[in-house]
Amino acid sequence: MRHPWQWSITSTERPFCVGLYSGDMVMKLQDRLAVKLLAQASAQLGKAVNETLCTEPDRRVIRALVADAKELIAEFEDQYFADTP
Repeated sequence: MRHPWQWSITSTERPFCVGLYSGDMVMKLQDRLAVKLLAQASAQLGKAVNETLCTEPDRRVIRALVADAKELIAEFEDQYFADTP
């Protein structure tokens, strides 16, 4: 079985997700902007993980990073799922 990153562009088979494309439709601008929020939240969580791995982690910094990530995820949900019932 092939992994998604092993698909050739000329293949008639399609992986489950191909970047910003879903089938033959290009992702809407609003959705792309919402996904950027999710990427920012991921980056904040990555920073929080790095801080927790320090020899003397600063819990205030971790709490602030997690709070930022929560806000970004909430914004993502509001934008990305706005037209979903």
